[in-house]
Amino acid sequence: MTWRANATGFGLAAALYTHDDSVEPGGVKTEMARVGLAGLSDLTTRMSPEQNERYGTLMQAIPYHVAAFTASGTTSDTAARKTAKAATDRKPRTRYTIGAVTAFLIHASNLLPDRMFDRLTMSDLRKHYPDTVKYGRTTAGPRA
Repeated sequence: MTWRANATGFGLAAALYTHDDSVEPGGVKTEMARVGLAGLSDLTTRMSPEQNERYGTLMQAIPYHVAAFTASGTTSDTAARKTAKAATDRKPRTRYTIGAVTAFLIHASNLLPDRMFDRLTMSDLRKHYPDTVKYGRTTAGPRA
């Protein structure tokens, strides 16, 4: 049973409290991405050669992926308004999405089998991988 189902009998709005009944944010234009990427950069410099061999291309792709996701995101004001609406709606919906990409992903996750959905989401990250495997070298940016 979900929080929403449990809380409804007590007159509580549970739209913000669980993963299944919540605000689902997408890319939001804030400084949070910059701060997170600084931590990623620090982590990357401390990786062992084995870790770098295994995760290096992923670590190179993430900043480009985050930049694209954030650039296409909504403003923090829009995200705040939607979150406030979810918190104060008299009859809250089970899910509030912030941004068109998030709404699409929520619907796709309900329609597609899990493995197909995983491939869909990973394909977006993969387009930011350097061309190491294809050309035997690391390039300084995402594939064109």
